[in-house]
Amino acid sequence: MQKGNSPMFHMTSTPVGDARLSGKGGRRPPGPAWHTFAQNTRRLMQDGPGFLLEMRERYGDVVRVPILLGSFTAVFHPDGVRHLLQENHLNYGRDVPDYHVLRPVLGNGLVTSDGKLWRRQRRLMQPAFHRQRLLALADLMTTTTLERMAQWETAGFLGTGRPLALTQEMTALTLRIVGKALFGIDLSAEVARIGQALTTLNHVLSEALYQPWLLFLPTPHRHRLNVARCALSTVVEQMIGARRSIPDHDDLLALLLQAQDEETGEGMTDEQVRDEVMTLLLTGLEPIANTLSWTFFLLSKHPEMQGHLRKEYQEVLKGRPPTVEDLTQLPLTRMVIEEALRLYPSSWGFSRRAHEEDTIGGYRIPRGSFVLVSAYVTHHHPALWERPDAFDPERFSAERSATRPRFAFFPFGGGPHQCIGNQFALIEAQLILATILSHYHVQLLSATVVAPDPLLTLRPREEIWVTVNSTQI
Repeated sequence: MQKGNSPMFHMTSTPVGDARLSGKGGRRPPGPAWHTFAQNTRRLMQDGPGFLLEMRERYGDVVRVPILLGSFTAVFHPDGVRHLLQENHLNYGRDVPDYHVLRPVLGNGLVTSDGKLWRRQRRLMQPAFHRQRLLALADLMTTTTLERMAQWETAGFLGTGRPLALTQEMTALTLRIVGKALFGIDLSAEVARIGQALTTLNHVLSEALYQPWLLFLPTPHRHRLNVARCALSTVVEQMIGARRSIPDHDDLLALLLQAQDEETGEGMTDEQVRDEVMTLLLTGLEPIANTLSWTFFLLSKHPEMQGHLRKEYQEVLKGRPPTVEDLTQLPLTRMVIEEALRLYPSSWGFSRRAHEEDTIGGYRIPRGSFVLVSAYVTHHHPALWERPDAFDPERFSAERSATRPRFAFFPFGGGPHQCIGNQFALIEAQLILATILSHYHVQLLSATVVAPDPLLTLRPREEIWVTVNSTQI
């Protein structure tokens, strides 16, 4: 029996005459006592998704959680998530710790900006992510994957039992695709530098989320942040400099440099271009690499699903590389990717600040308070997903998805602030999966133990070691 909030979640206020009202907009959400703030903070730092799952199970779909820096209200039901991200999104801004810790690296890019600046930047960048432009990049995605697979064969990974570092390989592959597709530059030589910087930033910034003074005092954390940030800035500045010297390109970087606001006629400043390139480099790399790593990890634990996928490829592809036109004929490929995103969403939780008082699920959200949503918790909600911890791609079939609330699944956020590159990510992930599995069987090493590491993104804590063997389809 679920405690706390009723599973029946409605976006209506509690009647004004209700004696349980706290304030003028609804009841105070249930949650742990105020004196547990230190324990709650420690649990969030150690295992944020697990702690939030426990809060939902104990208190329900709207929970107030005291922590060291104050308190926040967590909203887990799709109706509440929809209200916050879509229906009343103008009331919820990004003046929150999540984005404060990102700004030293991403500046005022699309992820961290808000209000008029965000709307202007989104309007300038939207044409670069038009579906027809993304479809034109599909051949690049497939060709780059085939080239990486050829390197595996040359290096002696195919059919020899030699372990392949899957997470590292997916990072290298997606970095090369992102570099070529968005910036017209081959970043293969920068894999080690960018990968190390990303890992450092993920650890340092996630720790600073609950201990912000780490970034403002002369601490080792601040030094590590500066080293990683400088490494990435050097790469970004080199890309921008190369594009300015050879401007005749049709990629995203060229569009950013040439973009002009239709309303004002103004373009982006050098600082804004730098912030957007940094944002797109990181958001275009880490989430896709994580998703592919988790997808192959899950398929390695369920080899029968690899067999079903290869049957799909045999019927549709007949031995040739996949194209973007094939994707509608590869429904299982899409469902496998979506199930990996459900179980391990890269953006597992984020927060907003309420500009004005609001009511969610009959509970009062005071002005100025922090409100958190967690895709991880909602994606594992037992009232929405049967056997929520099980790997079951068929749950994303058209029939089973038809009755599911829209915000039961939101790996890329939602509403106006939904990730601008979500279609790019989905197309890339499907093509990479189909290209690799139509040629290879991927098997997890028996000694490999992998657990999620809930930093700013939900990445594998350990390297995923696999072997690859040729398969005839």
